[in-house]
Amino acid sequence: MKTLFVLLILVSATSAYIEESALAALQTVDHWNIFRIIISDNTEECFYVPVKLNDTIHVIYQVLRGGNSVMRAIITDPLNVVIYSQPNHQFGWYNQDYVVIPGVYRMCFKNEEYFAAKTLYLAVLAVHQDFISEASIEVADEKKANATSFLDEFSTGVMSSLNTISGKLYRLSAYQTVARVQHLHDTYAVEANASYVQYWAIWQILTMIVCSATQVYSIRRLFK
Repeated sequence: MKTLFVLLILVSATSAYIEESALAALQTVDHWNIFRIIISDNTEECFYVPVKLNDTIHVIYQVLRGGNSVMRAIITDPLNVVIYSQPNHQFGWYNQDYVVIPGVYRMCFKNEEYFAAKTLYLAVLAVHQDFISEASIEVADEKKANATSFLDEFSTGVMSSLNTISGKLYRLSAYQTVARVQHLHDTYAVEANASYVQYWAIWQILTMIVCSATQVYSIRRLFK
């Protein structure tokens, strides 16, 4: 993301035809919304995200701990049509590069166990393409008033390249989010195993102490 902002600043300094408002629009594209939620036993939680036509949406989730570490996930579009469904999985990733049906999308996660709460990691990204489009239109209007044909072609090519880079950076950030959530899950697993080993070792030591004391006491009674 930082690379994209640096490129935008360089283009602005070179051509001098990109307005500050256009850059601000490009820099306010939505970012990742990350949640860590505890879902109680036999409970369903739903979340909603509004998207517009041709927007890009990414939904990544991971069950971090609790019970059997799996959860039911369902995503429906504004027409209440199921577009993503996973019955019992620990990890899931839904992405749509260009939304065809604008509106509010619903994401529901259900913990189907009766006696165990689960911790869910949820990351949602909705990239509103209208920010980039509005910035491109403002730049185009400014070029018509001031730029030569050569600079027009140059700026058009630059904006096209920036849009392509933007899409690739968002997809790269999605892969980074996947790696981050899997690392977090592994951390929870290691901490749980460490606690289990520690408690088991303490229990074994206490058992050995009790058994040794019992044996010493029994042997002493035999020779009295």
